[in-house]
Amino acid sequence: IQNSTIDELEEFETECARIYGGCFLPNGRLLLCDSSSPRCLIFMENGTLAQEIGIPGNPWDAFIESDGRILITLPADQKLVVLLQNTLAIEDTIDFSCSCSSIAKLQDRYLFGSSGSFEEFSFEFNHLESLSVDITDDIAVDKKGCIVFGDYDKNKITKENKDHTVMFTYNHRELINICGLAVDRYGFIFVNGSSSDNIHILSEDGELLKMLDFKSPQCIKFEEKSSRFFVVSSEGVVKIFKTSW
Repeated sequence: IQNSTIDELEEFETECARIYGGCFLPNGRLLLCDSSSPRCLIFMENGTLAQEIGIPGNPWDAFIESDGRILITLPADQKLVVLLQNTLAIEDTIDFSCSCSSIAKLQDRYLFGSSGSFEEFSFEFNHLESLSVDITDDIAVDKKGCIVFGDYDKNKITKENKDHTVMFTYNHRELINICGLAVDRYGFIFVNGSSSDNIHILSEDGELLKMLDFKSPQCIKFEEKSSRFFVVSSEGVVKIFKTSW
């Protein structure tokens, strides 16, 4: 990975400065969560705004289920919205008893990142457990079922196995204010330093392998079973990349 290439495919700007979550849709378009207003935005890969979806609250993150449904978190409203794959119409709105921001899936459970904890829910969205950890919002799960989460204020990444045993923590003097993280299909961990203007790429065991320059990154997401990922800055700049290794 140290000798790998990371190619920029596209770049475009949005008017939104508060995009912390989103996903690639199956058709290759980008769904971005505008946390400053009750809407999600669908962009074509060239940056053309294709659709605006009104939802009952300000969204934070998105997750695509295996059946194509899209789950959208609304932390301020303590809700989850389910969108249909083809029409992107609202299929269901689920009330939560806690504020959940980022979303990931661990086998048959959902994990939601919240300030100071992550929340476990069943497949039917019944609350199972609340675990206190050093987390602000960002959470991801790799193919082995390991959980990675970040703390904005402590500038720290933690990785746990599926039994919640800590495997490693990661700090770096050039990683300041973690905002956004993702795990690719090979298990490499990508972490945004929003105030250090970079993206750290870590191995599965927490070794720094590569550092990318990027101004004020605050959202990073990989395409499922692909080497493409996108990054959104605090200025609303979106860049799509492809890794080769």
